[in-house]
Amino acid sequence: MSKKNNALKNISLILQLGLNVLVPTFLLLMLGLWIDQKVGTGYFGLIFMILGILGGGKSAYQLAMSSMEQEESTPPEEVVEEYLKNHEQDAVTKPKVTRRTTYFSSDGEAREASKPEREVGRKK
Repeated sequence: MSKKNNALKNISLILQLGLNVLVPTFLLLMLGLWIDQKVGTGYFGLIFMILGILGGGKSAYQLAMSSMEQEESTPPEEVVEEYLKNHEQDAVTKPKVTRRTTYFSSDGEAREASKPEREVGRKK
């Protein structure tokens, strides 16, 4: 399942990178050609197409870098499994957690009270 999921993520990333370059390039080219038609010149299409390629390339680069950073920060499954095995007992032996609650008395003074949280695995 993990390999299939990884393959789908890679395909999705490739499609996103392509669209990040193609869409701004196409839209700015169309805008440049429209301006050329209205003004009667022939260089706005080329200028806007180059701007679209540069903008789309920058966007694709940022997407690729954020994807690589996210991949590096995600621990491998083996590390997660080992961590869970080593810390299984902690869930049972953890001390009781208390929650501090602030309330106001009738004279307007703030007071704090501790309320114990429900323990994990405690029988009712």
